[in-house]
Amino acid sequence: MIQRARDLELSQPAVMLALEKKTKTWAIAIAILLAIFVMASLSLQSHPFRLTLYVCAYATIAMGYFAYTAADHGFDVLHPSFGLFLLLFLYSLSSALFVETEKTTFYNETLMAEVYPIYYWACGVGAAGLALGLAARRLSGIRQSEVKDITDVANVRLRSTMLWSALVLCVIFLPFIYPKFNFVSVRSYYEIALSSRVERLADDSAGVLDVLTQYLPLTLLLASCAYAIQNAQVKRWQRLTALAIFGAYVVTGFLAGERYTILYCGVVILAYRHFRIQRVSALQAMVGGLLGYVLMNLIPIIRGSANPALMLQVLMDTLGSQGLTDFSLTYSNELVTATNLHRHIQGILLGETSYNYGYSLITDVLVWIPRLIYPNRPLPISEQFVEVFYPGVRDMGGGYGFFIIQEGYWAFGVFGAFIFMAFFGWIVDGLYRQVLKFQQYDLVLFLYAAVYADIVLASIRSGIVGSFKAGMLHAFPFVFVLLVHALRERYNARGSQSA
Repeated sequence: MIQRARDLELSQPAVMLALEKKTKTWAIAIAILLAIFVMASLSLQSHPFRLTLYVCAYATIAMGYFAYTAADHGFDVLHPSFGLFLLLFLYSLSSALFVETEKTTFYNETLMAEVYPIYYWACGVGAAGLALGLAARRLSGIRQSEVKDITDVANVRLRSTMLWSALVLCVIFLPFIYPKFNFVSVRSYYEIALSSRVERLADDSAGVLDVLTQYLPLTLLLASCAYAIQNAQVKRWQRLTALAIFGAYVVTGFLAGERYTILYCGVVILAYRHFRIQRVSALQAMVGGLLGYVLMNLIPIIRGSANPALMLQVLMDTLGSQGLTDFSLTYSNELVTATNLHRHIQGILLGETSYNYGYSLITDVLVWIPRLIYPNRPLPISEQFVEVFYPGVRDMGGGYGFFIIQEGYWAFGVFGAFIFMAFFGWIVDGLYRQVLKFQQYDLVLFLYAAVYADIVLASIRSGIVGSFKAGMLHAFPFVFVLLVHALRERYNARGSQSA
């Protein structure tokens, strides 16, 4: 009894400290929430009150989630929750502002009054589903997994396999990847976007060839460069060479108007720095997010040409005639993708389409089968949307994006938005837990960077299943390395046995 009393006495300070920390976390969350309420009320006075209600409801859901899960991951900028909540908010708010201002979709389609409240409900309920999915494991009593104890030797050997695989594959597929680094001769986005999509539609083997000849070598090369650039133990000439290669790829992507390329390169650098050098602070994350926002809105303005002088001229002309309008939340060319949900809701109300009750999950799984094997496979749900609401656009190589809430809404309405987003949140949280478990391997960090770019950054405008498919394709190079490494280890083991 005496020993038990002593243990209880010793544990009381720890309990009080934990309680104090939890109270502080919730106090900060409530303070931020109140600030958001005040800012929303003041800045959205010229818009219907429903928009202010949506912002406040969304902020309540997000801050409630972060306060509840703070003990699990604290402020970890690479946890999927931060990117997903921020991007879902920006896309949904931007589109709402545009529609409330113009009373049309981004493609000038007039909307019925019934569409507006359904849109806010779908986005708000979708955010609630995302929060529930992300927090599901903590709600069930599961805490973060312990980090696996990986030896430095094991990490070095696996990283060595990655570096050599990148080198060999780049030599083999040099003719296919060289244009990605040739910033002297670049075709603009508008020159090749539509024509390349049409060509891909006509070529059943295009997807498979891209994975083998481009995804495989490029993904491993960029990971190798990110490692070499930031690791102080790498020889100086090697670091400079890696920086030159990486820089050439980024510059070429920028001139070609490829937003995803630039985002991905940033995530690859960030992943290694965050886990190996120094965790990203809140201030650094805000500055990086602001720069990312400017860049993502800048590229659509200037990518009509790949000539730097003409790109600058177009930017100056745009700023002179429109000011910073294209950089505003209301008229952001990048963020208004969510107006497709408005159009989708109206289409269901008018009988242009109907709920598919989850059938799209089956067709989207079939889409994963290469067209080389299954030429008549169904269209991805994003392309089905274009076929239904904008006939003929897809045949010309066009695409309008697919807001992440649309997938669940097309299946079961607002309830579907909740279920699909909850399932999505549960999967991405589980994925991140596995990354933390094996974070001692450099390869795992770069694999996560490749997948993060798809399931977080690109998913908001490409849909749930589509983002998982893209993530698997970008994860394939690292799976390839693991297979090569396993063969290498088996060969070495046999060699040592025979000796």
